[in-house]
Amino acid sequence: MRVIAFCAQQFRESVRKAAGVEPLLSPPIMLKTFRPEMLNGAQFLYLKLHGFAGQGYWYGDHKQTAVSARQIETCDLTDAIVFVANCFALTPDGYPDRMACALFRAGVKAIVAGAGQNFAQSRAVSGADQLGFIFRRLLSAAIPYQEAFDVCMEGLAERAQSAARSGRSPTEPDLDTLQFKLIERHTSDPCNSPNPLSPRAQEGARAGDPLGTRPLPPRANESATPADSTRGRVAGDPLNSPNPLLRSTP
Repeated sequence: MRVIAFCAQQFRESVRKAAGVEPLLSPPIMLKTFRPEMLNGAQFLYLKLHGFAGQGYWYGDHKQTAVSARQIETCDLTDAIVFVANCFALTPDGYPDRMACALFRAGVKAIVAGAGQNFAQSRAVSGADQLGFIFRRLLSAAIPYQEAFDVCMEGLAERAQSAARSGRSPTEPDLDTLQFKLIERHTSDPCNSPNPLSPRAQEGARAGDPLGTRPLPPRANESATPADSTRGRVAGDPLNSPNPLLRSTP
């Protein structure tokens, strides 16, 4: 399985562990230097850039623009599986947002992503990265992607239930990651749904920018950086556990 990873420079260490490869970094890769061939041919693409609701761009460190929706659409990602740790890849109602739609237009078979802000760290594999790590390992073991995703989510749910039975609250990263979804391309492309765009994306469309050719400024209550906190990291190889997510990460 050919794995390619692309992330903000600050996330290099966590993504290298989760994706199992040395990632492409932003910076130095930015809007003017991104080339489609950097991602072409990926069978599994791991993304961890900064995202904002409704925008047609993803960002690297210090809000530097890494890539646009139009650039993603020009990549050859035929039948790739993509894990998106970026914030706001899905709308609150579970539709692909602008950048996720661009991935489907590039030929992607399925995307695993979440809505809103995602919990992760710069160095440790936790939160969204933990899910991505397990998902990638299961795919590498030739487990079909839907089955691999189901195993991951069952593990997260079981761990949350175990915490509740012990009188502990599930960790916020676990609860956040439980809302991740696997969305397939199928013949009815989810981006052709009646309302695939978030309200902010619709704002862009009304402003004559339906494909995200220019950034929308973040709203006052939006952070440029995904939350960087988690708790309860446990050592151990997840694939040697009865349930791969009852024990954490590399």
